[in-house]
Amino acid sequence: MGKILHTSFSQVPEWTRGMCYFYADEESGTERIRIYFNPEPGPANAGIRNIRLEVLSEEELKADLIPGGQFEAGMLPQGFWRPGWKQTFSGKLTAGTDFLSGNRSLEMMKPEGDSPNILITQPLPMFPGGKATLKFWAKASVAQPFVTVLDFSAKGQKKHHYDLKRHQVTTEWQEYTHSASVPSLEQEPALKCRMMHVQLQRFNQPGNVYVDGVSFQVTTDEK
Repeated sequence: MGKILHTSFSQVPEWTRGMCYFYADEESGTERIRIYFNPEPGPANAGIRNIRLEVLSEEELKADLIPGGQFEAGMLPQGFWRPGWKQTFSGKLTAGTDFLSGNRSLEMMKPEGDSPNILITQPLPMFPGGKATLKFWAKASVAQPFVTVLDFSAKGQKKHHYDLKRHQVTTEWQEYTHSASVPSLEQEPALKCRMMHVQLQRFNQPGNVYVDGVSFQVTTDEK
């Protein structure tokens, strides 16, 4: 769409898969992808391998679009999650949470200060006039509120469309769902970028929140 999409990845010592989605209009011509290394000062080196560029099929667009939502491999942010704006994420992958599958879950710890502890996905595909659905499992060591946000922001927007849902997480594993209709292009012309983000937010409450089985799906219409 003639816009630049800038995506950053946090690097870790182990080889970790990173990926991002972007929308390319068939009529906009050739796309250019640039990869920049910007390591911190010091003796460390940065490396990259197995670069692939693929067009998503219709079946893939209808499937779960969040990679590694079971949190069984890699390290946070797994090349797909990042902290909230100007925040340091407090969390880790932890074992022994008695989730119904796998060995690890995402542990979101109590944030420092009054700001929530937030994780945001890299840009995700969506369809104007369609529907977006986030599903996840969660439990907490102390029951507490938990917020998810379906954020339909576009670069350069000061005000944009988003859908927020408050959940009450208990001390037992439960599945939670957050669905929202996506405005049409007539309602929100800025959605021509066809990209959005998902946010997970916990607050300054006692104990830890555990998250697992995160998935995200979109449909092309509201039916």
